[in-house]
Amino acid sequence: MLRLLHRYQLATTVGNRRMIHDKALIYKVDLLREKANGYLAVNDTAQASEISFQATKLALINYVKRLEETANVEIVPKHLEGPWSYKILNKLCRLIAKKADRDQVKDIVAGWESAYKFHVKGWTQNDLSVEDVKFSLPFVFRFIDMVDGELNLNREMATYVKENLFTINIDKIAAEIYEESNNGKITQLLQNLKMRKDLLVKLNALYKEKYGEDLADVLLRNKDEFKKFFS
Repeated sequence: MLRLLHRYQLATTVGNRRMIHDKALIYKVDLLREKANGYLAVNDTAQASEISFQATKLALINYVKRLEETANVEIVPKHLEGPWSYKILNKLCRLIAKKADRDQVKDIVAGWESAYKFHVKGWTQNDLSVEDVKFSLPFVFRFIDMVDGELNLNREMATYVKENLFTINIDKIAAEIYEESNNGKITQLLQNLKMRKDLLVKLNALYKEKYGEDLADVLLRNKDEFKKFFS
């Protein structure tokens, strides 16, 4: 009986934590939406655009977290630092669209394209009018609503995202490192030194087989560029 009671208490505690966690995430997204509307009300299109984009990013990240928790599947590899680049978020949107209902796809595409336009043209270039932002904002908010409450959270979806979101094409990485190293650059190599050790070993073996040298040799050959990395 005591053991059953302990299990119940543990399950309740975990459930409550998840509920609080989810509410906190939703609150943050809602707060960003409110701020975006506030900035738009005073014609600050740059801030309204960027905050809307950040709300969209957060909604996508939260969706992946909910997938992980609901399906008990690790989607984001623990070794990755700052995994949420535009490239990954864009890929996530494509994966979501492929599995979404037909009537949802249009809203997903329109919402994400509008959000990214806010980031580039609205924030970076500061080149959107108040009317531009007012026109596109409903598409962004519709996207956020869908991601927050209408997408699949089952194990099948979690597995699909896990298998496709952070896949690493070692052949492509090796080719990019080789092309850059011939031009005296090692940016790609330095970025990929952060990858998981077993993948790095595979990358090094592949590189040596295809291009005849270890990645360590590439670093030594471009030691001046390597030194700049620490300066």
